[in-house]
Amino acid sequence: MGNKGLDYDGMPFVIIATKVLDCQHGVDRHLKRKLVTDNIRNQKQFTEGRKRFRSSNKECKKVDCPAQLLVKDVIKFPDFRIGDKTDAKKAAVSRKLRQSLESNKNVVGERRYYLRLPLPSEHNGHPLMESSAMKAVQQANPGDADTLFIDGVHPRPEPKDREIVIEVFNSAVNRLDILQRKGALPVPKGASPIIGLEVSGRVHKLGPKCSDKWKEAKVSEGEYVLIHAGGSGVGTAAVQLVVSAGAHAIVTAGSQEKIDKALSLGATAGVNYKVEEFHEKVAELTEGKGVNIILDCVGSSYWSKNLEALAMDGRWVLYGLLGGPYVKGNFLGGLLRKRATLSATTLRTRTDQYKAHLIEEFTANALPLFGRSEQSQLKVVVDKVFPLASIQEAHQYVEGSKNIGKVVLEIKRDEGEVPPEADCDENVVTEEAAAHSDL
Repeated sequence: MGNKGLDYDGMPFVIIATKVLDCQHGVDRHLKRKLVTDNIRNQKQFTEGRKRFRSSNKECKKVDCPAQLLVKDVIKFPDFRIGDKTDAKKAAVSRKLRQSLESNKNVVGERRYYLRLPLPSEHNGHPLMESSAMKAVQQANPGDADTLFIDGVHPRPEPKDREIVIEVFNSAVNRLDILQRKGALPVPKGASPIIGLEVSGRVHKLGPKCSDKWKEAKVSEGEYVLIHAGGSGVGTAAVQLVVSAGAHAIVTAGSQEKIDKALSLGATAGVNYKVEEFHEKVAELTEGKGVNIILDCVGSSYWSKNLEALAMDGRWVLYGLLGGPYVKGNFLGGLLRKRATLSATTLRTRTDQYKAHLIEEFTANALPLFGRSEQSQLKVVVDKVFPLASIQEAHQYVEGSKNIGKVVLEIKRDEGEVPPEADCDENVVTEEAAAHSDL
C-alpha cells in the first residue's frame, strides 16, 4: 500500500477513512501550547511569589522523527471483482456497483484495515528498541493475495543444534510462495508454515555445533540448454550460469521484453511461447539435433514439446509443475526413444546436510563470479523492491508474471547499504538461487 492509495486487485473498494499516526518520537504538536502554558505559569510565579512551576516541556522525547503509520479503513465488494483491469472495465463495474447501492439492493461488503508500517530507515533522531517479537507474513486461510497480512507476535527463536538465527534484511517472492498461499503446496513435516522461503541478512546467533552446486545436470562447453521461464529469477540466473560454462542458452518467455533481457545476459536465442512453438525453434537453431539439457519448471503442459526439443541422450531437469503434474500419452516411450535422463529436484524437503553442502559448492564455484562491475560474469537481476507491508501487492505482481528477475521484499536496511534497484548487481545469493544452479 502506498502513501496515497491502494493497489487495485480487481475488487472494487471504497476508502471510508484514512488516519496518519506519528512516531512517538515525532513532531511535538503541542509545543506551542506548552510554551504558552509555561509563560503563564512563570508570570504567576513572578507576581505571586509562588514556587517555580516545572516546565511542561521538560524531558520531552519528541525529536521530529518523520516516520508515520498509515491506516486505511476500506470496504471491498467481492461480488463485483473483475479479471480484466482495463479502465473501461473498471468504469463499467463502478457504474454497476453504484446503481446497485443507489437502488438499495443487497450488496455484500467486506470491511478491511490496511496498514503501512514505517521502515526502520524512515526513523530518524532516536534509537530503535529491539522487540522481543518478530514480524511474519501470515494468513488465516488459503486464498488470493489479499488473504496475507503482517503480524508481530512471533517470539524470537533460540537456535537448536546446527541452526542459526538470521537478522533478515530482505526476502523475496517466488512461485512456491504463491502455491503455498493457495493451499496447493503442503508444508513439509518439521518445516516452518510461515510463507517466504528466501532471505538475505546477517547471522545473529549461532546454535550449538555450528561453526563460524552444481549437481543435477553437468553442463559441458558447447552444449545447448533450453530454459523455460527465462525471465524469472531462476531463469535469469540459469542463463548466466549456462553462458559461464561455455554453453548456449535458449529461453522461453511470454514477452519480447523478457526475451531481450535474457539476450542481454548472454542467451543465444529466445522464443515467445505465445506466438511460436519452442520445439520448432529449437530444431531450427540446433539443425534438428535438439537441446542437450532442458530446465523445466512447467511440467505436463510442455511434456510432448519437451520430448521433441530434447536431443538423443539428453538430460531433462524438472524442478516445478506450473503447467500441472499429470501426463497423458506415450511419455515413457518418448523417453526411451531419446535415451533421455529425467531428473526431478526440489530443495525444501532436502536434508540440512544436503543444503549445507549445496551452499558450500555454490559459494566456492559461483559466488566469486558475482560482482558490481560490467566485467562480472554473474549478476543478480532485481526487477522490483516492495516493502514488507506491501506483501499482497508483491504476490499479485509475481503471480501476474510481470517480473523480469527477482522481486525483493525489503524488511530493514543495513546502515550504509545501497538500496537495491532494478537490474542492480548485488552480491546476494538466495536459497532459491542456490537450489536451481544445479547445472
